[in-house]
Parts: sequence; structure tokens; C-alpha cells
Amino acid sequence: MTAITIETTVRNTNLGLLVRTSVFGAVAAAGDPVADLALFTLLAYAAISFVAVAPLIVAGRRVAILGGLRRR
Repeated sequence: MTAITIETTVRNTNLGLLVRTSVFGAVAAAGDPVADLALFTLLAYAAISFVAVAPLIVAGRRVAILGGLRRR
């Protein structure tokens, strides 16, 4: 689950950056506010995804560790 979540976030971010440079162009978008807003939105989505999933990852690892200790 952890790997799938991280992989999805990374792929979506990279795909968004690819779309941004494809649509707006790398050089022409240097001062374009719409391109900057698109980039900010993509990076904000990636950050929100990571922040939302990080507690679940920690909790899942804690449960796995405690479950392993109980079996011993």
C-alpha cells in the first residue's frame, strides 16, 4: 500500500510537470502566471497527498511491528 501510494503521487506529479511543459513550453512559460499557477497546483496536490498518507504509513508500520512482536 505504501509503495503504491508513493508511486502514484510521484507519477502524477511527473505527468503534471510533463503536461505543463508540453502545453506552455519550457522557455515561454518562464513568466506566465497561468503556467506558474498550474505548476503550483500540481506541487500542492503532491504535498497534500504525501501529508495525507504519511500518518497512514506510520500507523500501518506500527501495527505491523506490534503484530510481529505479539507473535513471538
